[in-house]
Amino acid sequence: MRIQQLNCSAQEELDSNVMPFWRKVVEGYSRTGELVGLGFDGRQDADTPISTILLCRMLWSYSAYYRQSGNDDYLSAAKQTREIIANCCVDPQVGFYYDYPRENEIKNRRGLSSEQTNERLSFNTLTQAYAIYALAEYAGATQQSSDYDLALALIHRLELAAKTKPYGVYAETILAAKNGEEVGTQSGRLKTIDTRCQLHLVEAFVCLLRVKQNAHVASLLRELLITVELCVYAHEDDCFPLSLDLFWRPNNKELSYGPNLEAAWLLYDAARVVGNAELLSLLGQRMLLLVDATLQTAKTAHGAFWTWQFDDGRQDKTMMWWIQAEGINALLNCYQFSGDEHYLQYATKLWQFIQSHFRDASLGEWYTRLDKDARADIHAEKVGPWRCPYHTVRACLQLINLTPFKHSDTVDAQCAEAQFANNEQSVSFQTKQRRSINNNNKSQS
Repeated sequence: MRIQQLNCSAQEELDSNVMPFWRKVVEGYSRTGELVGLGFDGRQDADTPISTILLCRMLWSYSAYYRQSGNDDYLSAAKQTREIIANCCVDPQVGFYYDYPRENEIKNRRGLSSEQTNERLSFNTLTQAYAIYALAEYAGATQQSSDYDLALALIHRLELAAKTKPYGVYAETILAAKNGEEVGTQSGRLKTIDTRCQLHLVEAFVCLLRVKQNAHVASLLRELLITVELCVYAHEDDCFPLSLDLFWRPNNKELSYGPNLEAAWLLYDAARVVGNAELLSLLGQRMLLLVDATLQTAKTAHGAFWTWQFDDGRQDKTMMWWIQAEGINALLNCYQFSGDEHYLQYATKLWQFIQSHFRDASLGEWYTRLDKDARADIHAEKVGPWRCPYHTVRACLQLINLTPFKHSDTVDAQCAEAQFANNEQSVSFQTKQRRSINNNNKSQS
């Protein structure tokens, strides 16, 4: 399958199979008001909740697809989703809830009743990251500044209430009083470092910067990327640990193959936006190491990826839809960085497997999970708090935009694509500083 065939196949998949399914989802929510998940058979399942994360990822997907296709139906779908989020999922004084409060709970959950207005609330940092990139992409679709400004305000709140010193990472939750008081630094209560929070904040910053320039957000992105490159990767080149202790050591030896693949290419992609040649080269090489290691340990005979490796070495030999999507993204970025045709061949084989085994030709979209024999798991939900369109849509868009590797696509040339001038005082000084911090932490362990 040639690159042009991959482009066309992915476009057809989005146009005829993936996006029509998700358009029906939001239309059903708007028509019935029943905000619940869908089972394997596509029917509403009152026992499967939805979440703000699902709605934010739906908003991003409709907006990104509209920007790519120009199909007004999906701008309408984005507006419908934005309205649901505004009505149900956000506290204007603090941020976005993790879970969607059902209608009879909206005033009473999370301390929202009038007699509890000063109760301190806990908000998930990860959810704020998803909200930031959804709002940014929606602003890019509508060309309205209000949602971009709201995304900036969320970043400001996270910087005040979740960013920790001296670690330079963000805590898992933020606390605030209903009167709008900000708690401030979270260093005193930071017990572990959640690397997913850092990764998806990087992703959120990148999405916002690609919609519109902002020097302060670019600075935050650069700082967080340096921290991740030097500290999260400090002990391992071949895995992206999910959780670290305060000496930057992994809390366990379990491997989740999806985050390995997703982190590898997202961090490299972020370095392209930062536009620093040193950082781009470092994270490009990290990406190759991480993807190669995952190919060695997790690739199936089908060309897909297993889900998990336990700390005793046993593997969860199921195949999740989102891990295959992130596998596509990682392999394509490895190809674009290195020019190695093997990565393109792996991506092509994986795409063909997705089309023949994951694609749900009956209901649309992809099956959520396959067993080791590539049979669909009928107990897996079709729509749920984490079962969303985001990974599928993003992988298809990556395939649609894929172009042949050119030897002129050097690190310096890729840096020239950055949307912001990099403050070239540069990574080097900050690199030495962060290495010093990391070495001091190791010496105390």
